[in-house]
Amino acid sequence: MENHFYVAGVSMGLAMGTQGGMFHLTNFFIIKFSTPETAGRAAGLMGFTNIMGGFSSLHYGVEPRFVWR
Repeated sequence: MENHFYVAGVSMGLAMGTQGGMFHLTNFFIIKFSTPETAGRAAGLMGFTNIMGGFSSLHYGVEPRFVWR
């Protein structure tokens, strides 16, 4: 196996970790700065960020159509 496969794996891991960290921070700040009056809106935003995180991280697990050999 060549080295570029390892570089791609490390890069993908860093990208997923960064993306997950950003979604966790977003949810943290939504919870921290929400009030009882804005709790419904905060829950909607948290649901939206969780759904977007699921869709964007889905691409990391999808088998590519074209495999370069």
